Amino acid sequence: MGSRKMFALGFLILVEISAIICGDVAPVLICGGDAADRLEPANPLLKTSQTEFTEILANKVGGSRSPMVVFEQENFCVEDITRNKHQLSGLGLCDYLSAVEAPLSSLEDLDGYNVSREEKPETIEDGQAVIVSISELSTVPELYRNLVANNPNLIAILTGVSCSYNRLERTRRAVTTRNDTDAILFYADRILFYSPSGIYAKTGSNDYSLLGTPSNTSTVENGTTQIRLDMVFDTVTLRIQFTKKWAGYWYFEHVIYENDTATETLTSDSAIYFPTGFSYHCSLKSVFYSNTTYVNITDIQVQIDPTLSNNNSTVVFSDGYDCVGFTTIPIWSGIFVTAIMALIMIWGLTMILDIRTMDRFDDPKGKTITVGSAE
Repeated sequence: MGSRKMFALGFLILVEISAIICGDVAPVLICGGDAADRLEPANPLLKTSQTEFTEILANKVGGSRSPMVVFEQENFCVEDITRNKHQLSGLGLCDYLSAVEAPLSSLEDLDGYNVSREEKPETIEDGQAVIVSISELSTVPELYRNLVANNPNLIAILTGVSCSYNRLERTRRAVTTRNDTDAILFYADRILFYSPSGIYAKTGSNDYSLLGTPSNTSTVENGTTQIRLDMVFDTVTLRIQFTKKWAGYWYFEHVIYENDTATETLTSDSAIYFPTGFSYHCSLKSVFYSNTTYVNITDIQVQIDPTLSNNNSTVVFSDGYDCVGFTTIPIWSGIFVTAIMALIMIWGLTMILDIRTMDRFDDPKGKTITVGSAE
């Protein structure tokens, strides 16, 4: 009887997982509207049905019938939100539903709304919902800002037709759509700098994607132990300060952020340093911040006094000093668990080897064996 119950439970779980993977299920972000109408946090392991999603939308808009824009992507998954979370932060406070069944069907049949499709709507009236098809999530914040300037009560919904879990297909698509012009690569006097995905900066409600080679680069030296790299973009200027401290190590101390209205000195929570003669490389996000201003440099590689190539015509990076140590947390975890298992095995083998079997037996016809305490 117990095995039948376990089989039935396993079958139901399999059916539920298959429905989520194979059906038209996609995550949904609901942004804007009245801040008092925030949704209760939903369980990310449960699927939201069409009926439940329709009720959520009805409670969100209420009787005001606020203007609504729906950003639709053909293939939209939770991983897309995670990968573009910095760009999507420009949408402000959002309610998140991890798995909604056929969300577009509910939005196209929304009661009280005139639903239409447009490529680039300029204004949206009350009682009107416009569906905009997008190919890149990075374009959503700019479109939203343009629309919300004319419609303060605008509700923005970001979702997709479905979510495909074919990771190989998603990886190939991401590689083919990468634009090499986004990379920042230049040599300014003594400093060689490279970032393949550009620099992301944000101050208050304004965010900037600093892509491509800066319009002007220069270095300012202060003796032999300090050097500053200045990068001038169209709207933002970044000044990166390097200082040589003990034992010939260069320290990436701070970033000075400048625009038309403010100047901020940004620092990082962790120390960034590299030895003289090496380049510094970090595939993780290097974040510098102060108050509401921060600068994010992803996959950075920089070197002071780089080496020349074999033909002495170009400068190249030397061996990299990576921000990820040789012994990472997973490595230490594996060593720790292996050591515990080894100790348990050694203790068990020691106990087994210490077992002593009887080597004397009573003879019923002879004298009884007497074992002393010493044995």
